[in-house]
Amino acid sequence: MSSIELTEYARGGGKHEKDGIPKWTCCVMYQLPCRVCGILTPTKTPKSKRCQSCAKAEMRDYSRWYYSVHRDEMREYHRIYHMNNRELILAQHATWRAAKRAAAELLQP
Repeated sequence: MSSIELTEYARGGGKHEKDGIPKWTCCVMYQLPCRVCGILTPTKTPKSKRCQSCAKAEMRDYSRWYYSVHRDEMREYHRIYHMNNRELILAQHATWRAAKRAAAELLQP
């Protein structure tokens, strides 16, 4: 385990009321390289994981892929939903517009 750098990780900084021991002093964090880009990332387990920016980028890529693959099905679903619930949707929009007008009238002097 010479290549793994161990560090103590103190979160919160508070103290226990009874014994005065700082919180989380027993929690050991490993500094392991990210699986994608290689920068050191703090983890609680001795297993490497992705850093936050790599995880976010992968999530965005998956979201774009999912939308592009399922776009036609989603559009068809929403088209049918709006056809079947047209009256309800129009009533909700009218209620929202009325509430917006009422709030605007209250703000005007």
